[in-house]
Amino acid sequence: MHSLNSTGIAALDEILGGGLPRPSANILAGPKGSGKTVLLKELVVSMLQQGHAVSYYSINDSADQVRADLEHMGLNVEEYESASLLFFVDIFSKAVIKVQDSWQNEEPVDSVLMSGLQF
Repeated sequence: MHSLNSTGIAALDEILGGGLPRPSANILAGPKGSGKTVLLKELVVSMLQQGHAVSYYSINDSADQVRADLEHMGLNVEEYESASLLFFVDIFSKAVIKVQDSWQNEEPVDSVLMSGLQF
């Protein structure tokens, strides 16, 4: 049985019955514009500040953009990455490269490229 660890967000902990099981892998899903990304970044900051390791699979933004967002939230990303507590899997950037490679000698229009990568 997994123990539950607080998310650091009281209302969310109440909904989850005390927090998130650790260790665990969790997916945050919902309609576009519902606040998934903001909530996820808040959870990342809270979990890291509690000393938990976090693997962040970036699918809507590049890992560099997520790093910048977390830094803007006051998190010293480099410190957590150096301590092997924060690890990024940059699915977004890999998908962009695949889409670009599929266009033979043509530059993809940014709006077309981005519209196909939004979740």
